[in-house]
Amino acid sequence: MARCVYDREYIEQKMGWDMTVITQSPLYQEMKQAFLAEGEEIGLEKGIKIGEEKGIERGKRETLLDGLELRFGPVPADVAQRLQNLSLEQLEHLFKTMILAPTLDAFLAQLPNGTNGTNGAPR
Repeated sequence: MARCVYDREYIEQKMGWDMTVITQSPLYQEMKQAFLAEGEEIGLEKGIKIGEEKGIERGKRETLLDGLELRFGPVPADVAQRLQNLSLEQLEHLFKTMILAPTLDAFLAQLPNGTNGTNGAPR
């Protein structure tokens, strides 16, 4: 779809309009408020969704750490730190790994090393 964009001065000149009068009209103000309200609502919904996702990730991370501690004893601080950068999907996979791992070392062998989701294995 082609779109032409003209500056305010050009429109006023060609249309013979005074944009100040238009922008101060009740209809314009009403439309502006409606658009602003819609934008705020969209932003709020996005913020809520992001907050929920972060909360779910945090809960999974805490549950995983609790499970590791119950199964294997105190969890080294560096392991807890490595869990901070993992996605929800990775945390869910590691929860299953934690249940099946016979030792903490076996679990750690499956723990991704970096933020890119690899565990040191070649691609």
